[in-house]
Amino acid sequence: MFSLTQSQFVLGGVFVLVLAVAQTFLHVRKRSKLPPGPVGLPILGNIASLPPAGQPEFRHWLSFKEKYGPISSITVMGQTIVMVNDLDVATELLDKRATKYSSRPQMFFATVTCKLKEWPGFQPNIPELRETRKDIHSVAGTTNALRRAVVFQDEEITKFIVRCAKDPDSWRENLSKTFSAIVLWIGYGYRAEPEGLDPLTSINKDSIRAFNLCTVAGKWAVDIFNWMHYIPEWAPGGGFKKTGRKYERAMVDAPAISVRFTADRVAQGRSEPCLMSDLLTKHKEISKEEYFRLNKVGASLTGGGAETTVATLCWFFGFMLSRPEIQRKAQEEIDRVLGDRIPTLEDRPQLPYVNAIWKEVRRHSPTGPLAIPHATSEDDWYEGMYIPKGAMIIPNVWAFSNDPAVYRNPREFNPERFLGPNPEQEPEKAGAFGFGRRVCPGKALADQGGWLFMAKALSMLSVVPPEGVELDRTASFPTPKDGLTSFPNLAPLRLVPRTEKHAERLETIGEKYKGEKGDGAEAMKICEEYKWKFEDMD
Repeated sequence: MFSLTQSQFVLGGVFVLVLAVAQTFLHVRKRSKLPPGPVGLPILGNIASLPPAGQPEFRHWLSFKEKYGPISSITVMGQTIVMVNDLDVATELLDKRATKYSSRPQMFFATVTCKLKEWPGFQPNIPELRETRKDIHSVAGTTNALRRAVVFQDEEITKFIVRCAKDPDSWRENLSKTFSAIVLWIGYGYRAEPEGLDPLTSINKDSIRAFNLCTVAGKWAVDIFNWMHYIPEWAPGGGFKKTGRKYERAMVDAPAISVRFTADRVAQGRSEPCLMSDLLTKHKEISKEEYFRLNKVGASLTGGGAETTVATLCWFFGFMLSRPEIQRKAQEEIDRVLGDRIPTLEDRPQLPYVNAIWKEVRRHSPTGPLAIPHATSEDDWYEGMYIPKGAMIIPNVWAFSNDPAVYRNPREFNPERFLGPNPEQEPEKAGAFGFGRRVCPGKALADQGGWLFMAKALSMLSVVPPEGVELDRTASFPTPKDGLTSFPNLAPLRLVPRTEKHAERLETIGEKYKGEKGDGAEAMKICEEYKWKFEDMD
């Protein structure tokens, strides 16, 4: 005969069992309500539905739209991945419901192996992240900050054009160096060396490359099979740990060395006005934690400020090579409006065709075709579909900006679509700079610098094929490489002075910069203290 206590125990056990069954039923029911997608395997889920090697990810995910509609999903090893291939859906979830959709998924290789969990690109939407974004906005998003930046931008872009006139084939290297110099000046008050190796440019380039490599979806098996983290580095399958340590050092030391440069200048009373000097002088004493946060602020600025703009301009040069009639029309507009004067930012409203080219470059081939994925911070429902907490949300920006329902003949490079009484949708509305609380805080600086670069280059240079090579319009049309930042596959091209008159003028302008020195020697001493190794990140 049962005692009262035993009866209570049995009833309690039955209650727990019923509750567990009910919870399991509800969980299964919710899972069945996920956005549509392919049927998966037991345990592994839809691992076979991940993007295959060699195919741009945005094209792979876009194929889901034809099969499953504007929003779809897969589940890999318990991780829900939601693909959004429609701008209206992305706007509803990422903008209007930003409080639920502004976190970041855990990319295990980046956050654990490379120990970058606390870095802004990977942080959830916490107060520290918002403070970091506010700091970046102060130098890259306000009107006063942009005015302060434009003088240095103008000077560095002019140097780029002068260097191209001397060496038309080295434009790609010069392009990266130019935008690194601009971002390093804005962030750290640092003047890059105009010729030869520049230490801060090199280390920040390594840092950006490491970031891009560690965040490539599907590249690292440990992102899916987290248990691989426990494999010793020396054992088969553990080699990724050595790579992770190299990436970690690049991404940690580059901003630390850069901040140290500015801190030394501030202590000596000879710092230039810049983001880091402003932040360092706000406090009489800086804690170790705050100093580490400043490193992360610097990393965010240099990482986001140079890479994407360089990629956009690579696309621009590729389009000008393959469509010389568009290049000539832009140059004719500049000549007609400005005469012999080189464009400045104030001329932008008077150059509508040049503006249209800038818009079309960013629409046709967005440099962040998928951006960094968002993640949900709580369960949500959208039109009867269940989106669980922790789901990875992938907005297909490329699909938004190439939607045939929005843009006529979207794969045609046609600046005219943004002119006339009924222009087509602006690329910013298609997510070119991100969504919700993850929108790029430096978008105004990127837009200003990119447009100015393009306009000044068009006024003085022409994009042409190598000597003796006949232009093939089809073969020369740029195509995307895979990666977090989308760079184009380019046909060989050169940037040459438009005419002999332009060449002579650039030679005269170049006299101003002869013998100019940067801060490289000072920065190199800091690199040596850190025992920095200049090595290939690939």
